[in-house]
Order: sequence, then structure tokens, then C-alpha cells
Amino acid sequence: PYQDEFGRWRPEIRPDYDLNAKMLLFSFRFSFSLLKSIL
Repeated sequence: PYQDEFGRWRPEIRPDYDLNAKMLLFSFRFSFSLLKSIL
């Protein structure tokens, strides 16, 4: 089985879902650090 970032168990690995989740997390962290640097 495969566990994603949210702790849910997936029966198979879905590269498209995994990539989308990583990109979303990366963009969120990037925007958050950018906001902190501005403030």
C-alpha cells in the first residue's frame, strides 16, 4: 500500500496525484516564505 501526505492509504501509487500534491505543497511553502520575507 501507499500512504500519501495526508495519511490516507492508497491501493496503488498514482504519480499524477503525487506530483500535484508535491507541487501544491511546494507552492504553498514558497508563497508563505515570500510573505514572511515581505512582513
